[in-house]
Amino acid sequence: MEKKRKSWLLTLIFLAAMLGAGYLQIQYDTHNDYFRKRETFLTLPSGKTLRILSFGFKNLVADMLFIWSIQFYSNYNLTNSYDYLARVYDTITDITPSYKEPYIVGSWIMSLEAKNPQMAIDLLQKGARNMPKEWIFDHE
Repeated sequence: MEKKRKSWLLTLIFLAAMLGAGYLQIQYDTHNDYFRKRETFLTLPSGKTLRILSFGFKNLVADMLFIWSIQFYSNYNLTNSYDYLARVYDTITDITPSYKEPYIVGSWIMSLEAKNPQMAIDLLQKGARNMPKEWIFDHE
């Protein structure tokens, strides 16, 4: 009987905690508008600086920046994110000039999302200069 009472008591405490957490989350969400339009400010060191600061792990730094850039440009609530587009992908491609994916994905974002085909062409031409034996940049 005592064991059953403890079980009920723990269940009630758990339910009260869940209801309290839900109430606090609702209060928090009503005061913060996650999806409002807002501007952002982005500062990023040059590719040469990041190569030095990577301490030999330049591929890891370029991968992290590339994944972050995809996440950053997937947020459509930032009104001025495309102002930094060329800078971000130039930095990534300066860290690792033979990393093909940033050239391709960056050019897609530049042409399809930012509606700036000249910026995309410039990035693809940079890729063609850095890897002259690759045909994909001329094809894209």
